Amino acid sequence: MHDDLELGRCEAPELVPWAAHVRWAVENDILYVLDLRQDRYLSLPVSKLRADATAMERQFNARGLLQAQTERPDLATAKAPRTGRAGFWSFWRAALWARSVMKRRDLVSAARLLSGAGAVVSARANDHVTRFRNWRPFYPRAASCLFDSLALGRFLWSAGVRSNLIYAVRGGPFSAHAWLEIGGSIINDDPEYCAGFTPMRGP
Repeated sequence: MHDDLELGRCEAPELVPWAAHVRWAVENDILYVLDLRQDRYLSLPVSKLRADATAMERQFNARGLLQAQTERPDLATAKAPRTGRAGFWSFWRAALWARSVMKRRDLVSAARLLSGAGAVVSARANDHVTRFRNWRPFYPRAASCLFDSLALGRFLWSAGVRSNLIYAVRGGPFSAHAWLEIGGSIINDDPEYCAGFTPMRGP
């Protein structure tokens, strides 16, 4: 979902104390904010921001987007992956998990799981990606960038492989996309297509 957000001008986006469940990006002078708890995108023009920290904090805080003093520091900490052989049952469980995450809009759980990837894509990771793609037609759901990234990420996790879930946006008109990366390399999408989107950053 996407809403416009009207705010007074605030500090540079990277200086805002975003909550751990927030992702953000600036694209074509527009600040886009993703609230993982609500599965909702907000936007406001950066050029119209004013140096009024009080108004900024009040409006962002009202939406639960700012870091609270009592916020748990491990909210977005990567959950340790399992170690074992990722077979067809693991694929099926990953698909059901992804469906549950999307149905419940529980993207915070996904953030805990799908982060902390290694520095390079291993041959083992590539083998599991290929296995997932071969089995994907057996799950009766139309292709979706978010669903497939969630399911693949969970499948890799079951084999002890970490990956990072990347959210990205572009404007004119607004569009959102998602993919998985390991070591900065996209593993489940066309890098040339993804280059048309601006990846969102976390706190």
